[in-house]
Amino acid sequence: QRPSNNLKTPPSVCVQTLTRSEDASRPCPGSEELRAAFRIKAKRRVRRSDGTVTVENVRYQLPPPWRHLREVDLRVARWDLSDIDMVDGRTGDRICTLRPVDLQRNAEGQRRRTGRRTEDDDADSAAGSGPAPLLKRLQDEQDATGLPPAWLPFGKGAGPDDDEQEDNDDNHDKGDKS
Repeated sequence: QRPSNNLKTPPSVCVQTLTRSEDASRPCPGSEELRAAFRIKAKRRVRRSDGTVTVENVRYQLPPPWRHLREVDLRVARWDLSDIDMVDGRTGDRICTLRPVDLQRNAEGQRRRTGRRTEDDDADSAAGSGPAPLLKRLQDEQDATGLPPAWLPFGKGAGPDDDEQEDNDDNHDKGDKS
């Protein structure tokens, strides 16, 4: 037998050495390490309207701190799109894991109402009527000082031009009496 080029020993000696050892195998990396090793790199543009990216027709939502980015670097396992990793483009370090958007749950979400108002909407808005809490506190503090208010709120439909209109009405009335 010819000696091995790498070990400089004949094959029979190598086989005898392996059979005498307790464990001839190498340790296998874990499943997460294998999944990370066989992911491909991808660069995607972030949708500005909702902060999502699309990979293989699956939409993933970015966490709020990264929604302002125009493009993100991703590591994707094409055989398993249950999650993808967002990575630093320069170093390749994992930043976070992105999960697919649950379209069913997203469809059930509360939306801002549009269109015509109903009686229920009027009841809801009446409950929240009045000045804002901070403004109310400032008004109460002003009332407690006993000084005249620093501002006079306009009544409903009143505006700065209404005072001039009243003065003109008074002058008009004086003209009619004489």
